[in-house]
Amino acid sequence: MKFTLLSRVFLFVITISCTSFNGFSQRSYPDNNSSMPLFRDRIFFGGNLGFSFGDVTQLDISPLVGYKIKPDLIAGVGITYQYFKDSRFQPVYESNVYGGRAFGRYYTRIRIFLHTEFEVLTYKGYYVNDPPTITENNFYVGGGYSQQIGERGSVEILLLYNLNQSPTSLYPNPIYRMGVGFGI
Repeated sequence: MKFTLLSRVFLFVITISCTSFNGFSQRSYPDNNSSMPLFRDRIFFGGNLGFSFGDVTQLDISPLVGYKIKPDLIAGVGITYQYFKDSRFQPVYESNVYGGRAFGRYYTRIRIFLHTEFEVLTYKGYYVNDPPTITENNFYVGGGYSQQIGERGSVEILLLYNLNQSPTSLYPNPIYRMGVGFGI
């Protein structure tokens, strides 16, 4: 199995984070006999913000909201907006990408988590033979690491694989994400 440079960096960051920060990144989990927090304390917010500029310009804004079903099991929904412009070819391709997603995560005691997600994206076709508007249904599986920052914040790194990838998919496998969460 060949690893790209980005895969190697991701694995290195995960390994360093697990070994170096494990002492203070632990959260206390309630015992099975203790009660869960109030509803408002079980809600969390977060998301991704990404951008790149140059011949390919991309802006990604993807907020999310979720609910702690149990201390180690969460579910949530999010929306996605992306602006994409590719100036490498003529005519210049420019599109707005809209979508939504539903996801679930299971956290282990060492803040590594399993992640599954269903996402729907709509965008303008790129190639001559593409329909004018493409709707893409993606089903992601994978995992990540959550590094706690402060009392209720975290930075999360994800590595996902699209089980429904097609030739028109926006993201090639594997998919890397980095985001923040508040209240997780």
